[in-house]
Amino acid sequence: LSGIVSEDFVTSVLQQSGLGSILITGLTASRTTDNSALLFATSRIWSNQPGVSTGTVSQSFPSIPVSSINSANLSLLGLRRDDRYRLNVGLVNLDQTNEQQFQITAASSGASPQSVIVTVPPFSMVQTSLVGVPLANLQVNVQNISTPLRTNTWIAYGSSVDNTTGDGWSEIGFTAPPDQPLPLKLEGLQ
Repeated sequence: LSGIVSEDFVTSVLQQSGLGSILITGLTASRTTDNSALLFATSRIWSNQPGVSTGTVSQSFPSIPVSSINSANLSLLGLRRDDRYRLNVGLVNLDQTNEQQFQITAASSGASPQSVIVTVPPFSMVQTSLVGVPLANLQVNVQNISTPLRTNTWIAYGSSVDNTTGDGWSEIGFTAPPDQPLPLKLEGLQ
């Protein structure tokens, strides 16, 4: 029945710097996994406000229970990529021994889909910038193309950031319900 608060957890507690992901696991007094642990975490990724000496800009990312991760294909909606906003997609590989490969496709109504393949080492995170022509009504599709397929060991997120102010927002990848089509059907991608 306790907690920890840190204004700069990565630097002061983990003794690390840069962008990454954090896996939090409850342990018993004998240091074995505690599957009944009641954990809650919040996060805010921040940086100094561009061009001024005070103030910060930030994005919040929700915590995700590992037990809820189980998909071969995720969608990201509500992001932007144009002259005002840059778009990044991040992939977290929780498999401790195997790299995984993903196809990320940005698509929009009336525009040709644009794809990139990203390989993520074991127990790592990779964030990639998706550059290209501006796309309105943007949908990003992330498909695990690893062999063999590991559906419960990865998650994806997207982040759009204002190029002037640094203001950003993020979305966690979601799986469309099995009886519902994806908002934008992506076919014939190589």
